Amino acid sequence: VKQIDEFHLADASIYDILERIKSSYGSNLIMKVTGDASGWAREKATFNLTNMYDIIQKELKLTDYQIDTPRVNPDLKWSRTLVNYCLKHKDVMINPKCTYTIADLTQCVAKDDSTIDKKQGNLSHHLDGFKYLFTTYFADELNN
Repeated sequence: VKQIDEFHLADASIYDILERIKSSYGSNLIMKVTGDASGWAREKATFNLTNMYDIIQKELKLTDYQIDTPRVNPDLKWSRTLVNYCLKHKDVMINPKCTYTIADLTQCVAKDDSTIDKKQGNLSHHLDGFKYLFTTYFADELNN
């Protein structure tokens, strides 16, 4: 697994993030999208009451196959164990310019209820994306 880039825009809309992706990598991307199940929720503030994944798919010209997201979020404790296992046993490389992801991985702390302690400000958002990558594509690792 190689993380080559990250995008961090404060107070940005989904369209702002997608514009940054397109301006950095073009609009004919070979990619898969994974993420939080809440992205499937209908958004009242968007055109035609669509959801975030529909917007991503339309704006980046992706196929249904390229949207690979859960309908229900994975258990927090299990996903934390999986990410820690993969970081220890898989070949994971993170570009040093991905400073927000690195900060999340080195500074986020789990509370007793398995949620992330968010007292340290803007941590955890990049960890979320990292977590969904592993829970989507490496879930069987803990079963083997």
